[in-house]
Formats: sequence, structure tokens, C-alpha cells
Amino acid sequence: MADARENTEDLFKRLHVVPLDSTVLANAAEPLPTPLKTLEAIHLVTASAYRVRQPADEPPIYFATFDLALAKAAGAAGFRVLGATP
Repeated sequence: MADARENTEDLFKRLHVVPLDSTVLANAAEPLPTPLKTLEAIHLVTASAYRVRQPADEPPIYFATFDLALAKAAGAAGFRVLGATP
């Protein structure tokens, strides 16, 4: 249990949190590459917003999901998708 907790804490230290704000919500309400449910649209828009602001010295981000519709939309938005195969 202690190892699992330590690994989880290490993972969270490396995450970049993107705030959910009115811009993200407005962009999620706009047409996307494929139809998505609300939370999936917010996920895709948030990842896209991060990608735009991502430091140039960082490697490209991957989009991880097991939701097939979200995987398809992420692939159409130019992300490399892990998990579901669109």
C-alpha cells in the first residue's frame, strides 16, 4: 500500500492542471470534430487548450481514453490516442 501511495503521489506531482473556466465551457459547446457528450467535450477542449500552451521543450502529449467516441474526436483533433482505437 505504501508503494502504491508513493507512486500515486509521484504521478500527481507531474500532472498539469488546467482550470475549468468559462472559455473551456464555451469552447466545449462549439462544434467539435465528432459529436460528443458534455464531459467528453470538456475533456477534449481542455487537452486542446493545454496543447496550445504547452512549453516547446516538452514532448507532445497523448490523449488517453477508453471512450470510442472521444478517441475518434481526439484523433480527428490531431492527438495520438492511447486506450481505445478510433
